[in-house]
Amino acid sequence: MRILLYNAQGGGIDSPYEEFVATLANDLSTSFEVVAVHSAKEMGDHPLNEFQLVHVFGCWNTAATALLLRAESKNIPTVLSPLGGLQPWHIRQHQQQWQRRRQRQTAEKASAVHVCGQLERDTFEKLGWNKKVVTIKNPIFTSLISHDECARQFVSLYRKVIDSNAARLLREKSRQVMGQLLQLGIDDFVLHDTERMDDLKTLLPTLTEEDWRLMTLYAADEHVLGPMGLGLQRVGYPLPELNVNEIDRFSSEAKYVEGHLKADALLSRNLLMKSRLHDYVYEKEKSERKLAIMIANLRYEMEHQSAPLLHLLDLYEALRFEDVDEDRLVEILKIIAIEGFAAHIMGVTHHVLGLTEGFMPMSPKDDKETALMVRAITKFSI
Repeated sequence: MRILLYNAQGGGIDSPYEEFVATLANDLSTSFEVVAVHSAKEMGDHPLNEFQLVHVFGCWNTAATALLLRAESKNIPTVLSPLGGLQPWHIRQHQQQWQRRRQRQTAEKASAVHVCGQLERDTFEKLGWNKKVVTIKNPIFTSLISHDECARQFVSLYRKVIDSNAARLLREKSRQVMGQLLQLGIDDFVLHDTERMDDLKTLLPTLTEEDWRLMTLYAADEHVLGPMGLGLQRVGYPLPELNVNEIDRFSSEAKYVEGHLKADALLSRNLLMKSRLHDYVYEKEKSERKLAIMIANLRYEMEHQSAPLLHLLDLYEALRFEDVDEDRLVEILKIIAIEGFAAHIMGVTHHVLGLTEGFMPMSPKDDKETALMVRAITKFSI
């Protein structure tokens, strides 16, 4: 794993922070491939996307701020160590509002913020800029912690940050395998697709221990650990030995709807949609009503960023195994004005889970909107 340490405090040889970062970089080199720099120019031939984590030391530095925000935009997890620079007396020295806004944005965007002591933690938490705060003392300033123990705690912090950002760090190969395993976990007919199964069996042994760790954590986050495990079982591959409940991670900011995708009542408070569903769908059209409600509810959840990937699997199963009058279902989708979303979600279900057009009530749409919806439901980076 490659880690970038960026010391924004400058390269002064008398700086205690310079000694702190230099010693830390040396101590971390036994656990990671570490690149320590003071400027973007020093990164040389190391493009940013080669790093799995970026750690910026110091603040009120334009280049450092730009680096952290650029890393976050590329879905590379980050750690910010203000090194006391966000104490009230330092903030007061920066009178220009654009500087404060930029520094606040940097602190808010960071995957975690490291502080060196209780006073710094208390004052930073009062700002309310980021709840993911970890205290690791600086051995340059205190004898309460050794350099070795400091490095060990940073290794744990980096592991925690990475484990808390599994979706962002999954490799393309891992995403491909995940989609195939989830489809297999809910649709054992896929076992008869010899070419697809051969491809999956070829890919599985090429995944690393780190790949499996991130995939398992991602599956737990998206409520699909069960289908993933069943997919592995059906293909005859051992399940990863990882107890996700024992993994130290930051609390997730996602607020998902619990359980399976609701299929008996609309989540939306749209009275017109509810009245049309009541007035124009006959009581005997149970399957058509169920599918229409599921699609409407998935739309509602995605609009409110509360849809776990499990709910796309629920829709796949309903489309795949429910006996419906497809023409009538399309009519109902038009009546409740969600036929556009429905066409896009068909495309999403194909891209993520491999559902074929023969099981769709309408032709899927495959455009920029579909790509955005794929990203929204999977939480994958670009």
